[in-house]
Amino acid sequence: MNLARHWISSELTMPDCEQVAGLEHFCSQDCSPEQVSQIYREAKKSVEDTQAWEPFGESMCTFTIVASPPRIPDPRPSLERQVRCAIAEEPVEAGYSHPAEAILAKAVINQPREVIEWLVHLLTEERNYGLVGDILACFGRAVEKSPPWWAYNIAENALLSSSVAVRDSAAQTLELWGTSAALRIPKKHDESVGWLRNYIEEVIELLETA
Repeated sequence: MNLARHWISSELTMPDCEQVAGLEHFCSQDCSPEQVSQIYREAKKSVEDTQAWEPFGESMCTFTIVASPPRIPDPRPSLERQVRCAIAEEPVEAGYSHPAEAILAKAVINQPREVIEWLVHLLTEERNYGLVGDILACFGRAVEKSPPWWAYNIAENALLSSSVAVRDSAAQTLELWGTSAALRIPKKHDESVGWLRNYIEEVIELLETA
């Protein structure tokens, strides 16, 4: 009789990235070559969604199946969905706080890298410029008291946008922050639209006297 051993570790992923604990099973038993082949086929099938499995040969009647580690869900889709839903339910207006601000403030603390990647993606890929401007406005308010260093890079890139709405939102954000770091950005910007150029000049004057 031959000894067949297999270790199976598989994972299940539920909708909305809810993780379910993996299944781990180890068995060791004496069996015939036919039984080994059957176990081999069943084990392979049970982990067909894994990234790696390594047979050590049916002729030796021993094989091992190695499953990939559990996938870590990307938090960016969840963040984007929350912010988009909040803005869809309530318009962003000057002088009024917005629910998206609290969502972004929490994300900046807990997952800054994801916030950076998402905002950069918005500025380079999103063509709904009104939405981009609204999100930028909420972001600016969310970090108003203490903007992280990378927030200035986001604002600077927004001020270079092809969209007037996005550039306007960036200028308003820099005025809101009111720091010396915020002042340096509009001072080196060359605005082509008259009314926005006048507004940016007012922002510069205001920040210089602050």
